[in-house]
Amino acid sequence: MDTTDALGMNMALNAMMRDVTSAQPGAPIRPDRPSRTPRAAGARRAIARALHTVADRVEPRTNPGTCATA
Repeated sequence: MDTTDALGMNMALNAMMRDVTSAQPGAPIRPDRPSRTPRAAGARRAIARALHTVADRVEPRTNPGTCATA
């Protein structure tokens, strides 16, 4: 067995043990993330609207008589 095989086996075993023991009653608990503020949601909508406007202006216009699927 190579060193890399042993190292990989050790890492896999450690990961498996962390996964198996994470559901036990004494497992550490991560606090929930705080919810986003409404101010951030409004800013995201404004930025998305601006990006859509820019994309509409930058996108080349297609001729109505040609196939634009290619």
